[in-house]
Amino acid sequence: MPGRVVLRTVLSTALVLVAAAALFLALGVLEYRRSMVSLLADQGHVVARSIRATLERNMALGLSLSSLPGADAILSRAVAPQPAVQGALLLAADGELIGRSDPALGPGDLPDGWLSGPSLEAREWRGLLLQAFPIRNSFDQQEGTLVLMLEAGLVGERTRVMTHRLGAGLMVDMVPATLFMGLGLFGLFRRLRTHPPVDPDGFLIRWTGAVATGALVLCLGFGLVRALPAFEETLLPELDRTAGALAIAVGSDIGHALGLGVPFDRLGGMPEYMAGTLALEPRITLLALADATGAVRHAVGLEGEAARAALSAWPAGNAGALPEVDGIRILAQPVRAGGALAGTLFVGADAGFVRGRLVDIMLDMGMAVLVVLLAAMELRRFLVGTLVAAGGRTETGRRQADRLLSFVRLGFFLLVFADSFAHSFLPVYARSLLGADLKGLDAATAVGLPISAFWLAVALSQPLTGLLAHRLPRPLLLGAVAAFCALGLAVCGMADGLWMLLAGRVLGGLAVGAVMILVQDSMLAAVPADHRAQANAGYLSIFFAGTVCGTVTGSLIANHAGPAATLLVAAAFALASVPFLLSMGTLSGPEREGAMMPPVPADGRVLAGLGLLLRNPRFMALLLLAALPARLMIAGFIYYWAPLRLADLGNSPSEAGRAIMAYALLMALTTPFWGRVAGGPGAARRLVLASGGLTAVSAFLALLVPTTPGVVLAIITLGTAQAFGMSCLVTLIFDETAVEQASAGRLLVLAVYRVADRVGLFIGPVVMASLLAQGGEGAGLAGIGLSCLGATLLLAAGLRFLPRRVT
Repeated sequence: MPGRVVLRTVLSTALVLVAAAALFLALGVLEYRRSMVSLLADQGHVVARSIRATLERNMALGLSLSSLPGADAILSRAVAPQPAVQGALLLAADGELIGRSDPALGPGDLPDGWLSGPSLEAREWRGLLLQAFPIRNSFDQQEGTLVLMLEAGLVGERTRVMTHRLGAGLMVDMVPATLFMGLGLFGLFRRLRTHPPVDPDGFLIRWTGAVATGALVLCLGFGLVRALPAFEETLLPELDRTAGALAIAVGSDIGHALGLGVPFDRLGGMPEYMAGTLALEPRITLLALADATGAVRHAVGLEGEAARAALSAWPAGNAGALPEVDGIRILAQPVRAGGALAGTLFVGADAGFVRGRLVDIMLDMGMAVLVVLLAAMELRRFLVGTLVAAGGRTETGRRQADRLLSFVRLGFFLLVFADSFAHSFLPVYARSLLGADLKGLDAATAVGLPISAFWLAVALSQPLTGLLAHRLPRPLLLGAVAAFCALGLAVCGMADGLWMLLAGRVLGGLAVGAVMILVQDSMLAAVPADHRAQANAGYLSIFFAGTVCGTVTGSLIANHAGPAATLLVAAAFALASVPFLLSMGTLSGPEREGAMMPPVPADGRVLAGLGLLLRNPRFMALLLLAALPARLMIAGFIYYWAPLRLADLGNSPSEAGRAIMAYALLMALTTPFWGRVAGGPGAARRLVLASGGLTAVSAFLALLVPTTPGVVLAIITLGTAQAFGMSCLVTLIFDETAVEQASAGRLLVLAVYRVADRVGLFIGPVVMASLLAQGGEGAGLAGIGLSCLGATLLLAAGLRFLPRRVT
């Protein structure tokens, strides 16, 4: 049996390794291409700024754009010295041609239906990068559109070269990964022969998992180290081209003024002109103008003695690139008037932009590696779990239940993975679907409706599922709600308005909530009472692994295919989960009763059992003082306050997203460990109380360290607290509700707990917003921290002194 398990694990690991390398390569190439296109677009922005300034100066004299004389000459003069720009068109508001840089160009060279009015979005078309810029008059009314056509062939050529380079590198990196995997499996066989473990099944799963993970990290880690220098080597020259485009544009303006007879010494307003130019070009940090002798006369952004010395030492009138100084890549461009040298213009580009972009790429690719590792972990558990469970001569009893759980785990992972696709873009997608009929709602409220409606549906589905679960076969119920989730995602993908999107999210919320409680109950039913913390930790690990993988994958797909297509792909993944969840119907024997149907008595006295639960003081203490504050803190602190605070500290949306993702990663990676640490109810009780205290500490950390590292540390602290607290809370709840479970069933207890859980998610942002509004950030964080600490102390007293209900 171990030989067959190891062989299939090796094959599956090899497939995962190839798939991971392909994903890594695709993501790296896409990120590289996006960076190249962004830098090329920057060059277009520079040229457009110069043309728009000329046009708007003429319009300020009282001329309309359509009657502007010499439009062709203005465009030709601006485009001619710019090697990246192939042509320019000037269109009136109704689309009529006003001017063009080349007589061969016209509106027919633009894609049909392309609305080039106010959009600043670049679009690739027939080897060109098209950019559109609005032209406005002095009354801020749009009179026309400037369209630039940039040569995008270099982007495609360099992307192909980078693809081959990274692909060849990954093939080389697979060699040490394969050797590592071979050595690991050799060690496994040797250990099985010489020192057979007490738990061979568990040992086999852990060892193969470690080998597979090590091989993936080795291959993709080497790939990441290889990719970043290659990216920097080709992206920095594109930044230099942006600086060169600006040097040509600014030098042309200065040369034009000198050509009109303005003496160099009397060029007025140069500091203001340079400062205004820098404000419009975020990649450029330095502009300086030296006279014909090389003396710097005007400068903005020139800081540090090293940069001043470099400019002073540059030969007057020479064109070229200076050595990089203090992270600034400086280009020199001669300025001429009437054919004679008038001075030298220096333009400095911020190399930190490219290096910062490389850090973003590294982190994005690192997230992709984590996604692959988490997905591979679930696939490995499924493959090894089913093989180990089938290792006996018969498939009855414990082994059959293990095989069942392997299928259910993978089905649940696929469903959560699919539903999480929309997490990164749902508000933006909802905003794009806003119409005129908002039923009296303001736009901000309407955009948040799909998220609120989803969680409301999840909360409502918990008690409804509890009522239906003992009347319908569980495989049928699981398969049906998974299919409804796929239908809800498809409705969202095909939505033509906000209300259709809202209907799809409500349908998906009802389905996801039902699957969550049914899968959690199935996993808890399949283990002894003293293993419930471990089973619940496994459930949380699957949920958060699916959430992380789905969020990252959905954002990557949406960046290139759009939200609607991404949701349709998500619907396909949700539909793929149905056969795995239906596999529960293959179970037979004594395990069928406990796993397929909750232990509800024949009379089904659900209301009586609910009354018993609500009159159980220890259960209510756990609900109100542990479950509710934990969820309130997660929603109010992590999902409401942290994004706002990180944005105020100057972090980009991607940086804030990665910081918040640390919470889900901690939950996905550490809950299995904490589940094993928590044994019986005594250990679970101590860990739940410790979780409440550490949750309060996270709020105090954010208050005492009001910086980006402080916020990240607070998120990690809260994630650690919830990783062991949530794993143990269900164990403690079941331990305190034995009478209620005997009367009304285990699923009802889970349903009531889940409702309180979701209520915390609802009120968290409201409570946090109220605290911030009443007393500011300091009072808000202190208030929520003290509230969590007080709830924990009250819970400790309640568990110590409240009477325990006995059978």
